[in-house]
Amino acid sequence: MKRIALSVLVFIFAFSAFSQTKISYAGDSSYKMVERTNLRRYVNGKYSGLTSHEVHSFISRSFAPDGVRSLRSDRWYDGNFFVQEETLRNSVATMAGIYEAIPSVFKISADGKMTMFQDNGYPTFRSFPTYTTQQLKEGDSWKGEGERAVDPMNKGIFTRIPILVLYTFAGSETYKGENVYRIKAIWQTNYLFSNYNSDPKGDSTLKKALGGHKADIIVRASTGEAILISDNVDESFFYADGTKVDLKGTITMFTEYPPAIDHDKLIFALNRIAKVSGSDPQGAKPVRQILGESPTSYVAKAETTKVAEKTVGSGSAGGSQIASAKGIGGKQSSDWGEKVPGLEDSKFAQEEKTPGSEGQNSLSRQKRGIGSGKSGDKAEKITDFDEDFGSGGDKIASTKGAGPSNKNAAKWKEKLAQTSKTSQDSSSSADTSSGTDKNNMVFEETPAGIRLSVRDIKFKADSSDVLPGEKSRLDEIAEVLKLAPNSQFLIEGHTAAVGKPAGEQKLSEERAKNIAAELARRGIPAANFICKGHGGNKPIASNSTSEGRAQNRRVEITILE
Repeated sequence: MKRIALSVLVFIFAFSAFSQTKISYAGDSSYKMVERTNLRRYVNGKYSGLTSHEVHSFISRSFAPDGVRSLRSDRWYDGNFFVQEETLRNSVATMAGIYEAIPSVFKISADGKMTMFQDNGYPTFRSFPTYTTQQLKEGDSWKGEGERAVDPMNKGIFTRIPILVLYTFAGSETYKGENVYRIKAIWQTNYLFSNYNSDPKGDSTLKKALGGHKADIIVRASTGEAILISDNVDESFFYADGTKVDLKGTITMFTEYPPAIDHDKLIFALNRIAKVSGSDPQGAKPVRQILGESPTSYVAKAETTKVAEKTVGSGSAGGSQIASAKGIGGKQSSDWGEKVPGLEDSKFAQEEKTPGSEGQNSLSRQKRGIGSGKSGDKAEKITDFDEDFGSGGDKIASTKGAGPSNKNAAKWKEKLAQTSKTSQDSSSSADTSSGTDKNNMVFEETPAGIRLSVRDIKFKADSSDVLPGEKSRLDEIAEVLKLAPNSQFLIEGHTAAVGKPAGEQKLSEERAKNIAAELARRGIPAANFICKGHGGNKPIASNSTSEGRAQNRRVEITILE
């Protein structure tokens, strides 16, 4: 009996010794993040109310900015943040309205470290969590440096406070049907304005901050992405005029994923009202692949694709499954910078190339599910396409040995001939033309989603008011957007550059909001729009001619995916 008991103990010890885990960050998709704050606020010791608001964001995979060196393992993101205040007044819901985006650009390294490139205060938690390079077993701890951006007085001035966090690995578990790791975190707030860790760009009247935090963190086992963070806060902030602000309560952050859309149906609908982009000065790849190749040719190219299936367990995606291709043609494309073998010589890749564009083409395929399926599955048949392209748009299955002779190819090409002749005829031309053959609108694939560029919009002079002549274009755009009823839309305003940058910036923001309002009047929920302006900083044509200025005076609408 003793011998059996001893054997069991040896087995348990051996199992625990080998059941070790290494966590690293390898996020590869766009996502939505919500930061929900519920803090009791005390000013000079007196309770002054509950600070309650939510910061929503849509964060899209991107590329390193021009001239910035980056490792293959680095993940770059473009973020659009907006603050959603309390929406109930006297038990009556108020209109959420159209949101103005707060932009952010950052990268996350394999160890979880976040480096800000464009910093407007969001995200408020940076490099949290970070990971050790060591193998972990339950109970192991490590330390990591992070940062929080705080604005206790709601001035719009964020102070960045360094934090040193003690992490403890609490083991693996299942969360909403997904394998995850649980991590405990604890740290002290210790900020002194005159100290080495003060923020020269922060609030100069914030002289000191003290307090403590305890947080529970759930991260995906497959990617190291944090999908839920619950932080218990007890902090005090001291200001130059003697004011003391205490905040006690919780900050909760959770990740959501965009709802599934019928990607192909959207592209065909857009192709009826707009021209397909040839090449874009900003480096976005076109969507000719869907309009110009049969689905079977994609499958043939993806014979050796290694596929990872990710189950979305939270948020508006409702637990739907997204299959993402990790490599196309046997070559890894997870670094977002590799060429796709066999595609660069095709007629669809003759457009002007820019650094990183090949990786973006890989992204386009991943979003549409091209060449993807369950890893380890046997060959599957390609899903049939309905006459109106209303189904099967993003259900192209991975098939070994499938070729162009598939019976669905003929149907596909027949529909294609009716809907995309203009796109095919212009497949080798660059997108510097006006696009007047299709309403002066151009669409293309970007890392954030399908983007429609509406050129030469007619506004009243130096105004954001849309002229009546734009009614038909706006009607057509609204009908297309209704095909993605649960999606969010990023609307970006652009002006011609005529030497008045401050005025141009303001005008571009106002025009983006007004276009959103026009679309909301056509049945798109106002809360689905996120707006921002770029002034004349992103021209697509020369500002030295009236024709070029007309093209630069545009609005871009991205269906965020």
